[in-house]
Amino acid sequence: MYLAWCVGLVGAVIAAALGDWNSQRAFLGVPKFAPGVRLTVALSVLADLRAARRRGEVRQRRELLQALNLSAFVVETILGQLADARYVTRVGRDGWILARDLDETTVYDLYMDLGLGVDRNSVRWMRPTAWRHRAGQTLIRFDSLGRECLGLPLKDLFAEDEPPEAEIVPFPRS
Repeated sequence: MYLAWCVGLVGAVIAAALGDWNSQRAFLGVPKFAPGVRLTVALSVLADLRAARRRGEVRQRRELLQALNLSAFVVETILGQLADARYVTRVGRDGWILARDLDETTVYDLYMDLGLGVDRNSVRWMRPTAWRHRAGQTLIRFDSLGRECLGLPLKDLFAEDEPPEAEIVPFPRS
């Protein structure tokens, strides 16, 4: 009896994971993924939900998974973070919609709301020392540069008047 129960459980786990394995999407489904990946997945989710809202639709979980071609773990993790930051909300059992107007929201706002940014108060807990002061000044500069670089409003980012395949130019390293 115990062996039959174990076989049944193993079969259920395999059946649940087959979708990710078959589509080779599991590479992102690790418990911790890079901040850049989190930001781009969040942007993709928001763009998809924005397009659905323009059509007057509620986006179902399975539709998001198909459209984004990512593992369920990744999409659900980001949906949870976006819901916590009040960008999206659940409708019914598996539906998702935007919970806020993205026209006045910038990429920087999303970056900070996802907890990806370094804010200028990050070193306040430390004892005052010369290196703490320098670290604080560096973080203030980093935050200012991030705010400037990521200050693009999401409405402009998601504008449909641009070609779908824009060339991505790598940032030069010095």
